[in-house]
Amino acid sequence: MDPISHALEQYKAQLSSARCIWVGYSGGLDSSVLLHALLAMQLPVPVKALHINHQLSPNAQHWQTHCERVAALWQCSIVTCTVQVREQGKGLEAAARSARYSAFDSVLSSEDILLTAHHAEDQAETLLLRMVRGAGLKGLAAIKRKGWLPNAANNKCLLRPLLDVPLIAFKRYAEANRLQWIEDESNRDERFNRNFLRHQLLPLLAQRWPNASMKIGETANLLAEADDLLEAYLQQDLAACDPRHERLGVSLDLTQLGEFPWPKQKHILRYWLLAEGYPVPSRQQFVELEKLLNASADANPEVCWGSGLSNPSERQGVSVRRYQQRLYLLSRVSIEQPSSCLDWNTSSSLRLGVFELSAAPSASRMGLPSGQYQVRFRQGGERCKPAGRAHSQSLKKLLQAYNLEPWLRDSVPLIYSGDELVAVGDLWICAGWQKLGGLQVRWRTVSSE
Repeated sequence: MDPISHALEQYKAQLSSARCIWVGYSGGLDSSVLLHALLAMQLPVPVKALHINHQLSPNAQHWQTHCERVAALWQCSIVTCTVQVREQGKGLEAAARSARYSAFDSVLSSEDILLTAHHAEDQAETLLLRMVRGAGLKGLAAIKRKGWLPNAANNKCLLRPLLDVPLIAFKRYAEANRLQWIEDESNRDERFNRNFLRHQLLPLLAQRWPNASMKIGETANLLAEADDLLEAYLQQDLAACDPRHERLGVSLDLTQLGEFPWPKQKHILRYWLLAEGYPVPSRQQFVELEKLLNASADANPEVCWGSGLSNPSERQGVSVRRYQQRLYLLSRVSIEQPSSCLDWNTSSSLRLGVFELSAAPSASRMGLPSGQYQVRFRQGGERCKPAGRAHSQSLKKLLQAYNLEPWLRDSVPLIYSGDELVAVGDLWICAGWQKLGGLQVRWRTVSSE
């Protein structure tokens, strides 16, 4: 059995359990071999080609036509997606990859499996690129054989079954089966770092060490195993730090985190950030984070990186803060609220920037009477008396007493009836406004469960 078919055979059981198998099909040598070999396996589930037209080459439409023609010849269903590649500071390759995976996500369901034709030379190139960029263990683990589609709405399986197969095996398979494929002219452009490695460095290494690409791939596999083991330990360490969801963002217990030495704290923080979908900080940002962790208890420092966004579901920018011996992780989104007075009927919810104000009935608890209210925000000088307290106090002191995070105090909705303050968010109801079986106010981010 040839190396391509042998490698695919190892995944036959997993592939046969999928709803549908998709092949990322560019029309090039690698993906043509993968698609042909999969179809030859005659699996009991449909195998479909998925072609992404990036519109970056004057030949892009020709490549799409070629893929459609070959798919028809092989009696294989094909879906084509045309995408707009926007660099936005990412670089062309990264932007194209992001657009491609977004298109994959739009097509796949959670029961599907996406296969890509990465091979041993791809793995070697990736590891070398990350080494010269100063990557850590996770980066040096390079391309994972199994994983999930990046940034997908739901978990969608991504499989690279030919990652240990050398490129020469692809060429031999294509020649033996008389396959036709396209050549992307950009693959010869050595202005791209990956192409420089492919055409200059790897051939030079192969002259001295013929199996260099395979051995580099083995190193990546060993590093991936070490990374998986480290993550298992870090998951336990993170759980010991009492991670919890907050009104806005997530937080950790600083006292427990401080029990670990700083090198382990860095690994825990890196693991936590990745688990929450945020970008990892640079070395300098880790220096600033260490200062934040060692700041005095009454300080309110902040460390930020990444781009600030208006959509809280897009985790590209992050803000790290501390308060009351907890470390907070927040999206860099604006939490400013409208300056004008807003009408609110308790029968419906009210959108307030990234927050939502709503009310739910409770037969056995004291709550706010249903009805029509107005929502305002802090102007300064407000006073009120929470139910159960002996005296009225300034709103400023009450928010401190109720331990509301400082960065939320200007955003908490103040609920009025006429000119009387009757409730403050879901923190308290003012004296004289509680009612048995009344409504429980909820003030949560829109994405909160």
